Amino acid sequence: MRLLELKEDGSLSLQEYSPVDVPPYAILSHTWGPDDQEITFQDVQHHTGHHKDGYKKLTFCSQQAALDGLKHFWIDTCCIDKSNSQELQEAINSMFRWYRDANHCYVLLTDVHKDSSDNDDNNILSQGQWETAFRSSRWLTRGWTLQELIAPRSVKFFSAEGEALGDKTTLEALLHGCTGVPIDALRGRPLADFSINERLSWLGKRKTKRPEDLAYCMFGIFDVHMPLIYSEGQEKAFLRLRREIEPIPGCAEPFSTVPFLPDADFVERPDVTAWLDTTLAQPGSRAALVGLGGIGKTQVAIEYAHRARQQSPSTYVLWVHADTKARFEEGYRVIAERLQLPQRHDPKVDVLQLVYNWLFSAENGQWLMILDNADNVEVFFPSIRDRPGAIVSKQRPLASLLPQSTNGRILVTSRNRDTAERLSGSWGVFFMKQMSVSQATQLLQTKLRDKFEQEAAAPLAQALEYIPLAITQAAAYIARRWPRISCSTYLEEFRKSEKKKKSLLDRDLGDLRRDGTAANSVVVTWQITFEQIQKERRSAADLLSLMSLFDPQGIPEWVLRSYYQRRYKIGKHDDNGTKNGEGAVNDDDDDDDDDDDDSLDDDLETLRDYSLVAMTVQQDIYEMHALVQFCARAWLSSAGDIARWKQKFLHIMSEDYPPGSYENWAKCQQLEPHIAQLVETQPADAKDATEWARLLTNAGWYGCYMGGYDRAKALLWKAVEVREAVLGTEDSDTLTSVHNLAAVLQYQGKYQEAEAMNRRALDGREKALSKGHPDTLTSARNLAVVLQHQGKYEEAEAINRRALDGCEKALGKGHPSTLTSVNNLAAVLQYQGKYKEAEAMNRRALDGREKALSKAHPDTLTSINNLAVVLQRQGKYEEAEAMSRRALDGREKALGKDHPSTLMSVSNLAAVLQHQGKYEEAEAINRRALDGCEKALGKDHPNTLSSIYCLAYLCHKRNRLDEASELYANALNGFRKVIRSSLHASSAVRRYA
Repeated sequence: MRLLELKEDGSLSLQEYSPVDVPPYAILSHTWGPDDQEITFQDVQHHTGHHKDGYKKLTFCSQQAALDGLKHFWIDTCCIDKSNSQELQEAINSMFRWYRDANHCYVLLTDVHKDSSDNDDNNILSQGQWETAFRSSRWLTRGWTLQELIAPRSVKFFSAEGEALGDKTTLEALLHGCTGVPIDALRGRPLADFSINERLSWLGKRKTKRPEDLAYCMFGIFDVHMPLIYSEGQEKAFLRLRREIEPIPGCAEPFSTVPFLPDADFVERPDVTAWLDTTLAQPGSRAALVGLGGIGKTQVAIEYAHRARQQSPSTYVLWVHADTKARFEEGYRVIAERLQLPQRHDPKVDVLQLVYNWLFSAENGQWLMILDNADNVEVFFPSIRDRPGAIVSKQRPLASLLPQSTNGRILVTSRNRDTAERLSGSWGVFFMKQMSVSQATQLLQTKLRDKFEQEAAAPLAQALEYIPLAITQAAAYIARRWPRISCSTYLEEFRKSEKKKKSLLDRDLGDLRRDGTAANSVVVTWQITFEQIQKERRSAADLLSLMSLFDPQGIPEWVLRSYYQRRYKIGKHDDNGTKNGEGAVNDDDDDDDDDDDDSLDDDLETLRDYSLVAMTVQQDIYEMHALVQFCARAWLSSAGDIARWKQKFLHIMSEDYPPGSYENWAKCQQLEPHIAQLVETQPADAKDATEWARLLTNAGWYGCYMGGYDRAKALLWKAVEVREAVLGTEDSDTLTSVHNLAAVLQYQGKYQEAEAMNRRALDGREKALSKGHPDTLTSARNLAVVLQHQGKYEEAEAINRRALDGCEKALGKGHPSTLTSVNNLAAVLQYQGKYKEAEAMNRRALDGREKALSKAHPDTLTSINNLAVVLQRQGKYEEAEAMSRRALDGREKALGKDHPSTLMSVSNLAAVLQHQGKYEEAEAINRRALDGCEKALGKDHPNTLSSIYCLAYLCHKRNRLDEASELYANALNGFRKVIRSSLHASSAVRRYA
């Protein structure tokens, strides 16, 4: 639709809009003057015609629209390109709708003038002054006046000078008398309520400029769509119109077979209805609503069917249940009966073909068919999967009974995208999602009425994932048990346990607005879908079972693909050795030709077809509804299969959750949400417990790297306990868990416990592996670190040198593990005041790590940080500051601003600024470090206490002695409490306290 838009600068421009995007607008009804005086489409395009008389109409309409708060308006002379016959045809067939949808229609009566004697303060002419002129106005004799008067809700009348005369409501008696149109019709009564002859009588002695237009101007009055043939003459135009509007002898008047009444509680879903209006606007069009069972497809279809019937009473609205072949055929028989088709009772006649023939014939008028629950592709396309060895059905496919005719439209509802696309085409499918928050709470409110609780509504809707069926059933349960059960108490019960949740979702409280054969329970509704998938493609049902155990969001495809690859390498045999067990596509598939990647893609496509999984914006990440997962798990439980799938899920996570080193962080981060529940419960089976301990070890190590020390410690303690019990205390896997636990204890500042664990790991590895094994050297290196933190520098240095020497021999000087030993030796040398040697070792570690790893690798950033510290100790403050800032910037990017290692760099930068006398900046940065350490590590961690001490020193330097004294005392007490030994830091504290 093309509209004139009034710009802020007062200029006018033409804008085109699709049917769903049309803004509010006004529309003009008027009589044409001489053709050369009317503003045309070309005039507006080229900004000409201002001198024409017709330009006054544009000015009037734009000014009046502005007074009514509208920026857009429509005038036939210039909004239609009449040189384009196709556009003209579309416009004339759309005219009634355009007038109906306008916010206001302005009737400009250019032959009704203001009386010079009028002095009305309201500037509105009294009826007696202009009624005579009005009755004889040329506007009343036009053919097009009928639809322009009847279609709009608001019609305002104006004199030639633009003065208001009244509107359709205030002038209805006068309009009725002048036009012969019944007052009921003027008030909006459906035009189908008036007989064909009565509506034709409204034409009276009206005239149109072109003879055929006298028939064409009635298109909207009879709700017909016809091609324009301006050479046919008036008589033939009316004959064609008669054929469109008059019933065929022996055929029933248009009717509806929708088995449900309009829903007073229906909640509008504008995105869906707008799409339907657009997609089904053209004759012969098809559309399909696809989505989960219970997502609201049928309810939208019911509403659309009733609206279509209301807007076009001459259209047949035909409802066909399409879940089975038998119900489809029954639907066609009902249509045949209602149409009173001849021979419908003859047993020799194919009734389905009879209905098809009637539907196909354009002479029978417009029809809309709703195919509800067309879920099974085999119903419409039997034996569509034509595989080697399969028996191809010779029966007639039901899809062939759906005519493609210009007089009919078809709306399909389906859970299955494949079926929907085959019936309506890939571009005719709308994937329905759950309701919005506001729609879901509105549905709750309409269902509960006075039992509605505003505060609990949004959380309850969220818990039910905004799914209409779940909300409707919850509302029915609440209403039935009110006041004992309310929205808030229902939510409490729902969250209480999986068992209680299943009890609530499994209830079938009935719903008059759903097909009587359909389940109303959410659990049963979806389990029907699960079972259908199991029949169609068992491997897809297996994939659904597996994915139900993931977190609903962020399911990575690489894990699923890894599982499929392992499964196909092992072979396609289940635990009992039966061919085509878990992982089989179908019993009659050619297994030798299956490819694991293709199989996964096919299985995912099947689940996506049924709207059970969805791909996110990231192409390799999937998501599911939590309720779908819950119902899938309930389905597995009822089949006694849930334990087997939980075991598989544990195996997959233990296989695919990698060790927590830097190169694996992205994968670890993706899998963290998916193992959250898994790590909470220890399996009873020893083999499963071993896999569980591996998962705990890797997850704990990743948590340690991420600075989540408390959780990491808990996971690793449990891993040690399980591996000790199942594998023994000296097993290499047990020692790995002990080693990782020791590292976490060290990061927590629990040095004595860390030392004991490190010595155990080292001793065990020396016995089990050898003193020169890389794992043994790693344990030695870590023991040296914890000794260093306790001030045992000589022993730490000796062990570090031993570890370095061993790594150089076993791995080479440039190996990352060797460079870690270089880094650690540099640290202990620095603590002993051997700054030049420490600097040299730090530079060697930094240079090697930049080459072997990358400049942004966390280990490289550690070397930068440590080099900055040793430079500071030597008074090389400018270089130290530069290195400190580089380390801090890198760690913020790699680890985050609140990571303990990042906070260490913050503290080091504060220290170097302090040594340069930049006390104000140093204090601000140190306070950031202290606040971060308290949150990340706790108030008693050595790093936190060091930050307190440094802040005390800064306050002392800035002569805030009271604050400094208090901070020194806090630091001293903390060190005494945590370390309980004489650290060199303590003497400094005592000196200032």
